Amino acid sequence: MIVEVNKELKNSIECLLFVSGESLSLKKIAQIVDTDVPVVESLILQLQDEYQGRGLTILEVAGGFQMCTNPQYACWISKLSNSPNNDKLSLGALETLAVVAYNQPVTKAEIEFVRGVNSVAQIQKLLEKRLVRVLGRKDVIGHPFLYGTTKEFLKCFGLSDISYLPPIDMEKRVELVA
Repeated sequence: MIVEVNKELKNSIECLLFVSGESLSLKKIAQIVDTDVPVVESLILQLQDEYQGRGLTILEVAGGFQMCTNPQYACWISKLSNSPNNDKLSLGALETLAVVAYNQPVTKAEIEFVRGVNSVAQIQKLLEKRLVRVLGRKDVIGHPFLYGTTKEFLKCFGLSDISYLPPIDMEKRVELVA
């Protein structure tokens, strides 16, 4: 009987991950299926094992879990969606995104100080793609916007949270003026 209940719960969790389209926290899943977080975590680990080597996978991203396509098959998905190259980020936008990710919260002026060039267009592109967002305003003259990364950023780069960013070479890092 317990095996049937766990199978039913596991199937329910699999369905939730499939239809959600975004990462779901263990707590949220537990609330939905009316069980304890450790039970949900155990069942998700089982599902992850079952999906090994398949076209779909379950990843821990943005503080939760999400069913995604296996990156190994991205070339086929790309052909299906006929995604145009203009959806890719330019080198300047990637550079701007890195400055935001590693220095958040950060102002436009601080981004431009690190990059050495105007970054308005890159920031706008990142805002449109929902990879960065305005976190508030800095308490200095002019009260400039403060930028930080979003959950969409975490999902795009397969990170569960910002602390999983790879380390940077501190000798080459440009320090922002306080």
